[in-house]
This record gives sequence, structure tokens and C-alpha cells, in this order.
Amino acid sequence: MRVSVEDYERAIVRIFDADGNVIGAGFLVGPSYVLTCAHVVLQTMKGLDTGRSAKSRQDCWAKQDKPDQTVELNFPILDSDRKISATVIAWRNYNRESGDLAVLKLLTAPPSGAQPLPLNVCDREDIEQDSLCIYGFGRRPEGGRSDAYRPKTTIAGGRFQLCKVGSADDETIQPGFSGAPVWNEARECVIGMVVAAAGYTKEDEIPTAYVIPTQTLMEEQGILREVDAYCLNDLLEEGLE
Repeated sequence: MRVSVEDYERAIVRIFDADGNVIGAGFLVGPSYVLTCAHVVLQTMKGLDTGRSAKSRQDCWAKQDKPDQTVELNFPILDSDRKISATVIAWRNYNRESGDLAVLKLLTAPPSGAQPLPLNVCDREDIEQDSLCIYGFGRRPEGGRSDAYRPKTTIAGGRFQLCKVGSADDETIQPGFSGAPVWNEARECVIGMVVAAAGYTKEDEIPTAYVIPTQTLMEEQGILREVDAYCLNDLLEEGLE
């Protein structure tokens, strides 16, 4: 079955903090399961001591195990007025080179038209000439899509660094894009998930995004295999009922 970029956008969720602010993204990887970043989930927790500097905040994230609190999210393309609660069922602690993953189980069904996205394993060399797009939130809580990205290099932990083709002054990939799936239009699949973003700083003149490739999600981290097991268990329970 063909999957379009419109299907891609309909599968994306935006995640809210305790005050109702949009702080990150996620996407359907199973009928009732959403994949996002652990640090996005941690940012939803009111009262969490995130520290005063980026380093102290990240040190705090790294020490946090799977939280028990529910997470509020919605599907902005299909039903922007209805929030859905979700619980964290799978967790990989925050680390700049590994981990930083969370799977959320929706407590009510997603809106009609939302379907899990296909994820394919691709080597960086295979997709270096493919155009990639990312839908996230950043400074715009209503969301937006940035196109024409390509893998630039591989960094520690096997993650990709993305670059904007022909637009060195592009600022569209921002921290609110964490948890967003990276869509490959030519292959009609997700090839990874945004795990970190950096805008303009004195040290980094060109905005960059870092992506966990699908292969890492499936093999090294194995979190997608856990989702498969949960989906199978759901089907078995439905059959028994």
C-alpha cells in the first residue's frame, strides 16, 4: 500500500507539558503506540529539576528512569482540539550518544485516518542523494514541515547529522522537532527520528539536526521490537475476548 507524505503528517503527534505548551513531537509506530524522545517526556513533568544550564539539565535527564505520569498529546492535522492521554511503556534513558527513547501507549484510540508509519533500514550512503523532510513544531506550536534535508555525516553512536541542501541560513530544525520522524519521499518510509537539534550559536553557525536511524531503533536499541511484541499481545488479547 502506498504511503504518502500526507499520511506521514497525519501520523505525527505533538506533545504538551504540564502547562499546555508544545514541547516536542512523536509519531505512530503501532495502532496505539507512539515513539518519541525520553527527554521530551521528561520535559512534560511539572516540578522536574532541570537545572540552570544545558549541561545540568542533561545530567538530570540522564538520571531519570521511566516515569509513571501520563503524557498529554494530540494529532494536530486530524484533531487538534482533542488531547489524548498516554502512558510510558518502554524507555531508554537519555544519553547524547545512545538511548533517549520512549514509547507511549495511547489510552484512547487515535483519530480516524491516523495510521502507523513504515520504517525502513537504510544505510547513510544509500540515501545521501535522497530528499528528506521533517514535520515538527519548534517556534511554531501549530507545526510545520521542512524539506530538502540530506544526511551529512555519521556521528558518535551511529546517528546521522543532517544538513539543509542549498540553504545554510535555514533555521527550521529547532529543539521542538525532537521526536519527529524523518520522511524519505522517494522510498515512502521513515528512515529515523530527530533526537536533537541546534540552532544558531557562536560555536555553531549552521543549524543542525541529529537523527537516530531506523537500524539503531530496531537493532541496537531494540525499542521497535518491543513495540512489535506489544502489538502482538494486543491482538492475542482481542482474540481471547
